[in-house]
Amino acid sequence: MQVQFSWHVEDEDEYWETAAAPARREWARSLRWVGLGVALVLLFAGSGYVAVSHYERTALQRSTFQIQSVIDLEAQTLARGDIERYLAQQDRAAPGWMAAQVEFARTYSGQPGSDAPDLAAKVQHVELWGEAAAGGVAWVEVAAGQDRLRQVRFYRQTALGWVHTVPHAGFWGDPVEWTDGGVTVHAHERDRPYVQPLVEAAKQALEDLCAGPVCPPDRALELRVVLAVGQAPGHLGDAIVLPSPWLSGIPATGVWDQSTLHEVRYWAAYLAARKAIDPSLHYDLSPHQRAILVEYAARYAAQDPSAASVLPRIVS
Repeated sequence: MQVQFSWHVEDEDEYWETAAAPARREWARSLRWVGLGVALVLLFAGSGYVAVSHYERTALQRSTFQIQSVIDLEAQTLARGDIERYLAQQDRAAPGWMAAQVEFARTYSGQPGSDAPDLAAKVQHVELWGEAAAGGVAWVEVAAGQDRLRQVRFYRQTALGWVHTVPHAGFWGDPVEWTDGGVTVHAHERDRPYVQPLVEAAKQALEDLCAGPVCPPDRALELRVVLAVGQAPGHLGDAIVLPSPWLSGIPATGVWDQSTLHEVRYWAAYLAARKAIDPSLHYDLSPHQRAILVEYAARYAAQDPSAASVLPRIVS
């Protein structure tokens, strides 16, 4: 309960006057002015927020449309063999990127059918980094190809419009390392949930191989996920090397296709057998040994039970 006090003054004629009333009226008047000021501040702040939000939405919509146009041009010009116009959509300020795109265009431009890579994609999400006028970069999630794979592509704003550019490492977050069932993984935070099913395939391969006549002495494999566009699965030294799923494409269903799992099983079998022959990897295999090793890995990857019969020929 709120209690209020009023002070009254009585003169000789018993006339009462409320002495506190003027002060209360002044306080109420001041309070009204404060309230009006707060309301005006909130009004201007709200108007500013609405204006900024509208500007950002408009800029994002415009950028999305322009980037989609660049993606369409890339696919169309590569398909019809227009190398010059294809390269016009690439970032000339990134020499390494341009060199790779020149080689890519010369290799694949104008090729019909399944030999030509499918660059067609639909923009799903755009996030802008930095001021466009200062050469800001956009990371763009797309649904690519007939399989609608989730991919990320990077574009930079220039005076002539958006151009396709080199991957921005900040998208992937911090590097991470973990070991699972003898498989040590080197990747980045954003890739981790999508890499784990591939780690499971490598781990299963290692368990299968170590249950038979082929097993590396340390019972271990290494898997490295690299941020390189166009990087095919392979090996570097004693490590399996895979491109980032965000660059190679993440299945929309969340389930990796058999071709990707086949690649992981192949390189797991290849490296396990290679290390079983020579743990130091210093010994140069003969052409015959290398051919048999490739045959063994291919048979294991295809889940061919006859792979075990090849092993005695590897070390002979």
